[in-house]
Amino acid sequence: MSNSAGAARTIAQYCHTIDDGRLEEWAELFEPDGAFIAPGLGTIRGRANLRHYGEGLLGVLDGFGVGAKHLTFNSAIDIDGDRATAVSDFAVIANAAGAWSIMGSGRYTDELVHTDQWRFVTRTLTWYRDEAPAGLAPAVAPLFEKFGEVQ
Repeated sequence: MSNSAGAARTIAQYCHTIDDGRLEEWAELFEPDGAFIAPGLGTIRGRANLRHYGEGLLGVLDGFGVGAKHLTFNSAIDIDGDRATAVSDFAVIANAAGAWSIMGSGRYTDELVHTDQWRFVTRTLTWYRDEAPAGLAPAVAPLFEKFGEVQ
């Protein structure tokens, strides 16, 4: 699928794999030197570092005592040959004490490339109003220090 449906599938798989804890598959959605960028925190580059970051992120969420689910929607995808850009809104919902609520929301800005499938070259997260969920930024900052490039 070298069209926008294939890129949309990669965007959806990002949520499915991280929420299911399938971190090897999640990291494989990125190019070998692909990067997850969180302005103000840093950049996680490369599949091994991404996988370790994902493990740490899931541990942080477990530490908050919440089950989290990523939702991505309103994706606008532009294809130019084997490259694509996408802008998607997202929300992370959390289940704490049996009640679901929005933990955070924002936008992903993506650069993708198609080889055997669509993969992220970069995925940049921007929190709505630049407000990360309370306690999340300080909790994940050590993961960027350990596995990434701090900004």
